[in-house]
Amino acid sequence: MQEGDEGLAKLESLQYGLLSEGPSLVALEMILSQVFIPLFSASTGAGDGFADNLRNELVGNVSKFSSQVSHTLQQLTGDITLNVPNIIIESVETAIEDYDIIVVGRCSLTLSNPH
Repeated sequence: MQEGDEGLAKLESLQYGLLSEGPSLVALEMILSQVFIPLFSASTGAGDGFADNLRNELVGNVSKFSSQVSHTLQQLTGDITLNVPNIIIESVETAIEDYDIIVVGRCSLTLSNPH
């Protein structure tokens, strides 16, 4: 097998897809934060500067990825609450020009996240 064929075989075996909010994304977050980051953070005691730099870079990149997974979970499970004020609008044209109605309408939009 030639060198180019090996690279093509590796690309064909690569699996990819979408993870929606659910048990697989939660499990990924837990595995990253409770298994891989502590495992990669453990010092080998080899004292090799290149190996330590490589390990530190790996820990940093896995930590960033774990942070992105956590942030994605928070966005997917967050709620948006729209508090509708008790305002009677008889005419859209006059409501657009009434500053008090606009301010009350803007202030009624709140974002809440249960996490």
